[in-house]
Parts: sequence; structure tokens; C-alpha cells
Amino acid sequence: MDKLSEAISFATEHHTGQTRKGTVNGVRMPFIIHPMGVMKRVWQFGGTERDMIAAVLHDTLEDCPEVTPEILLERFGEQVRNTVLDLTFKDPAITKTQYLESFKKKPVQSLVIKIADRICNTADFIEIGDMKYARKYFLKAEVLFKTMQKRTKEVEAAFAEPLKIYRDVAIIAKILGVEIKY
Repeated sequence: MDKLSEAISFATEHHTGQTRKGTVNGVRMPFIIHPMGVMKRVWQFGGTERDMIAAVLHDTLEDCPEVTPEILLERFGEQVRNTVLDLTFKDPAITKTQYLESFKKKPVQSLVIKIADRICNTADFIEIGDMKYARKYFLKAEVLFKTMQKRTKEVEAAFAEPLKIYRDVAIIAKILGVEIKY
């Protein structure tokens, strides 16, 4: 089995039984839909296979207590493990704002995967009709968008379709009626 398929199977197995918040027509979606959506966006942005692996695994350390950094290292290598660690918010000593600010210094792959995660989550909040929370959640990520703007050359070097990232941010901002000031 190739590494990407292995990562998809691993994430599916470990997220089994978890569901997304909210419902559409009374149906809750299996949680795996979210990491798969993040992975798809990273693919659309022109990320590498390693980026897609990290994207599909991005919530395993946060949401699956049986998954450890050591397991990710053994199964998927140091770079994937480190990216997933970058994407994991579990430190009670820092605020969510401080965590998002930390992406200013993290590898550009971690930054773009976090942006894909924010786009997917915001789209889901819109889908379930929670526009107020979608706006609040999206605007909290403004530091990520500004960081991406400042690191444009790095984003362009690492992702084959960087304009699609800006497009997706602009679409969500328009739906929410908010302006992102870079």
C-alpha cells in the first residue's frame, strides 16, 4: 500500500465513531470527512504527497488518544510527524491566539495545511447554518492569512497552485461578508 493510502486508512481507523459538530437534515457526518476535505484542499493547492499525508493525519494527535508522535514517526516519518505536531493544539499553557501566531515561524507547509483546515471548518459552519460562529472562527485566523501574504515566495515555492489558496480564502470571506486585510 502506498503511504498516502496507508495514511487515509490510518486516519479512518482512528477517527472511527467520531462525528462532526452539527447536522444537516438531522444527519451528523463521520469525522473522517473533515481530514479528507483538508487533504483534498492541500492537493488542490498543489501540495506534495507528504503534505497530503500530514493533512489527512492533522487531527489524530489532538482527537485520538491512542495515537502518539512516536507512532506517527514510525509509520510516516519525521517530517509528517513534525507537521502533525505543528498542527496540534494541546498545550494548556498557551491560548488559541498564541497558537495561531506561532505559525509565523513554522514551516510554510504547516501554515498552508492550517489554512486549509480553517477553510474546511468555516465551510462546515456555514453549511450547518451557524454564520455567526463561522465569521468569528474565520476572523480569528486572520493572522494566518497575513502570515501567508508575508511569506508569498515560500508558499509559491512549496505549492504548485498557490492562487487557489487565496481564491478559497476570498470566497469564504465573501460568503461571510467580511474583509481580510493583508
